[in-house]
Amino acid sequence: MAFRLGPLSCLIGTSLNIFHAERHTRFQNSLGYDTHDQPDQLQMLQHQAGQFESWGAFDRALPLYEELLAQRKHIFGDDHRDTIAALNNVALLLFRMGDLARAVPLCEEVLKQRKRVLGEEDPDTFVSINNLALLFSRKGDLDRALPLYEDCLASRRRILGEDHPDTLLSQDNLALAFIRQGQVDLALPLYEEVLAKRRRILGDDHPDSFTSLDNLALLLFRMGDYNRALPLYEQRRDKRREILGDDHPDTLQSMNSLALLFSRKGLYDRALPLYEECLAKRQKILGDDHPDCLQTLSNLAVLLHNSGEYKRALPLFDQCLEKCVRVLGRSHPHTKGMQSSRDLCAEKISTNQ
Repeated sequence: MAFRLGPLSCLIGTSLNIFHAERHTRFQNSLGYDTHDQPDQLQMLQHQAGQFESWGAFDRALPLYEELLAQRKHIFGDDHRDTIAALNNVALLLFRMGDLARAVPLCEEVLKQRKRVLGEEDPDTFVSINNLALLFSRKGDLDRALPLYEDCLASRRRILGEDHPDTLLSQDNLALAFIRQGQVDLALPLYEEVLAKRRRILGDDHPDSFTSLDNLALLLFRMGDYNRALPLYEQRRDKRREILGDDHPDTLQSMNSLALLFSRKGLYDRALPLYEECLAKRQKILGDDHPDCLQTLSNLAVLLHNSGEYKRALPLFDQCLEKCVRVLGRSHPHTKGMQSSRDLCAEKISTNQ
């Protein structure tokens, strides 16, 4: 359940809290890997490990990947491309397991080996630079992540071209790293350029174009540039309606986000019908106790409070508080934040009587 609570704070929700570039700042798999000349036993190990990993059974996948790495070292040697790919697979799985302490030195070793064996300009080397940068970023070590992202972007631009999908991916990654470091002014032109290129190359309706639209809209929102963000938020809502339908969860999240933006601009009369429509649909589709319903219900309560309609807001705060107590417990920080919001609303009613 994704909350951002405090006295009269809006529940923004996960899809607003996390920039969508996070989906593209991904740990990339090895490229150019060919199993046709591998012994059957190695192919079987690779298949079994991949199956367990796809099922989320990481504890069962890890020893298989480690066995595969050991056997490739024995058969092909440390410097063979497929041995390095196997080492990368172990590092990737450790990353997915959240074991960054073990994943980082393996990624550093993969990058060192690929630079030496494959060369500085091999696509797999670029992947390893991206992966190591992502690991440092996830560890909060942006001082080490940023130069790697910049190196990867410069290399991909030079070798693959300005418009290659991997180049645009690196541009997204670098922008997100700048955002995490608080340098939003450096991230903004990168996001603007990626959106323009993806729309030109892939079209407005491609998922990657959607992601870039989200990234730019959310960054402008974060910067407080609501006037520039507004048309992008409206495009997000309209495109999702057109492609996904009125009742799709992503459409409803876009509607909730647009209402939040109207609310931040003080346009309560435009936000209110969006929140009410979004809440009604979420309750019908997801049920009253779904976190997304609580998100919109809280947003609606805050909107009514901010517009001075305290008597309409209070029963909504009461509903939110009851759900927080039931789901999270009375001592949870989110419950305490909701209690504060509810009490402040009740105080306003008492003062105005």
